Amino acid sequence: MDETTPEAGATPRKPVAPDTPALELERLALQEATHPDATPLVIQALIWLLRASSAALADQADELRAVNLSPSGFNVLQALRNTPGRELEPCELAERLLLSRPSVTGLIDTLERKGLVERRRHPLDRRRIRVGLTEEAVALLEAHYPEHYARQNAVFAALSDDELATLVTLLRKVAGATPGHLAEDR
Repeated sequence: MDETTPEAGATPRKPVAPDTPALELERLALQEATHPDATPLVIQALIWLLRASSAALADQADELRAVNLSPSGFNVLQALRNTPGRELEPCELAERLLLSRPSVTGLIDTLERKGLVERRRHPLDRRRIRVGLTEEAVALLEAHYPEHYARQNAVFAALSDDELATLVTLLRKVAGATPGHLAEDR
């Protein structure tokens, strides 16, 4: 073992989250020893953010399998459903969902084949298109909402309303997390 590698049971020198288990402390100490810029608390925040995101997405994917949708496809439908007129341009969808335009195009293609969205000519500029929900999509969403919201509530059941509000407030501060259309409201 060289001088920079911590021994078993070591703890990081820099701050970590309260109640960090011993094994996590040891792993953070090892990672901290790899580079002077390694910050254990930032590493923890990212790891737990990604773990929570993966768990929530896995649950959502399982839920949506029954209605033959991916989480990304569902998010497109939700973005359209929650927009006055239920239409957006593909570039607006990409911005709202923090996705690339090619990714949104692929999602629109898939949803269009399923009869859930349709491309419509822009009313003022025929070169542009808008994507709108079909009646089939609205019916699918309305029928699926009871299960969707029950499962969403279950994912966060261990958090109080105050904890959820704090979580949202903190996540909004993560660089790149706020879509442009929401950043303009601040």
